[in-house]
Amino acid sequence: MSIHPIIASLLAVLLASSCQNDVTYPSAGPFVPESYGVTNGEDISRFDDTTNVRAIIRIQHRIHNIVDPLSNVHIEEFANTNVYQQFHDGVGSAKETRFLITNANAPFGTSDITISRPTDTVFGYVDRTILPDQYIRLTNLAVGDTIDRNSDLQLEFDTPGSRWINLELVQDLSDSRDNRTIETVRRHFIAAPQITVSRDDLSLLPRGWIRLTYGKHQVQFLETEYQRRIAVVFETEQEISLYLH
Repeated sequence: MSIHPIIASLLAVLLASSCQNDVTYPSAGPFVPESYGVTNGEDISRFDDTTNVRAIIRIQHRIHNIVDPLSNVHIEEFANTNVYQQFHDGVGSAKETRFLITNANAPFGTSDITISRPTDTVFGYVDRTILPDQYIRLTNLAVGDTIDRNSDLQLEFDTPGSRWINLELVQDLSDSRDNRTIETVRRHFIAAPQITVSRDDLSLLPRGWIRLTYGKHQVQFLETEYQRRIAVVFETEQEISLYLH
C-alpha cells in the first residue's frame, strides 16, 4: 500500500506544542520497577543497583510518525517531552522542591542535560550534567509500509541500548464512533540490533492500520553528598503507523 505524504502542518504544530515538563507526583511506597517506566514484570535490579534511591527523574521523549487511518494521510512527524519527578516517602519535605532540569527537550545524545537543586537536608547540593545515549531507531521499516500478518516480522534497530526494548502493536481505530474492541499486543525483549515479532502475535491483530510503539530505557544514577541516590531515567518511545495485510 502506498500513501501520499501530505503535511498537516497545523495539526502537527498543535500536537508538537503539547509537551509537558516538570510534572511531579508523590510516591506511594518503596520504588517498584514501574516507577522507572519499565514494563510490568521487568526486573530493573538485574541491570542496575537501585539501593538507597530516594528520587527518580524520568525524562521521556515520544516521537510520532503516523498515518490518519481514515484518510490514509501521513501526518508530519512530531515529538513531545515529559519530565516526571517521584520521591520516596521517606524524604519528607524534600518532595516540595523540584529538581531543575535544563535541555530536557533536546534530542537525546546531542546535548548535555543539567540537573540541579538548592541545598537541602535530604540530598544536599545537586548540580550535575549528563549526556544520555542517542535515540533508538528502527532502520528497516518506514511509516506507511505494509507488513504480512502471516509471516514473522524482523525489526532492526540502531543504538538499541543494553537493557530491553518495549514493543506495543495496537489496532488503529481513530474513529470515535467505532465501538469495536481495540486489539493490542505488548512484548518486551532483551535489547539487540534485531528482534522478531512472531506471526502468532501479528495474527492476533486484524488487517488494517496498526501503530507500532517501540522504546528503550537508559538509567544513570547521581550520588549526592548525603549518600541518597537519584535515578535519572532517559526514556525513548517512538510510534509508527504500519499497514497489516
